[in-house]
Amino acid sequence: MKKRTITQISILLLFFIVPLLDIFRIDLVDLHFYVLRQRFSFSDGLILLLTVLLLVFAFVSIAQWFGRQFCGWMCPHNTFSGYLTKITHSKRLKRKQIALHRPRCRSIHHVCSAYWIQHDRLLL
Repeated sequence: MKKRTITQISILLLFFIVPLLDIFRIDLVDLHFYVLRQRFSFSDGLILLLTVLLLVFAFVSIAQWFGRQFCGWMCPHNTFSGYLTKITHSKRLKRKQIALHRPRCRSIHHVCSAYWIQHDRLLL
């Protein structure tokens, strides 16, 4: 396995494990947030603000330091969207192409109604 793939999978797993371990988690149901396993109320907004600013500053600094390598190697959003793209473009998930009926009149009403008629046929 390549170093890049190992790094991407590690960062992606870390991205999902951090809230589970209460390292940093915002709980909107109980109106609390967790920082390093310590529970704070939303009334302690200064702590939440400083934590979020620190995280944003850390990510921006890392992105500035490593440049495009951060997005390609460590950014969880890029990794997640890359894997989703691979899944959706895999040959196993390819569906039969259904040709859409194109009306002769190109007014917006006819185009929309043709879309909805075709969409209803797909659902049945």
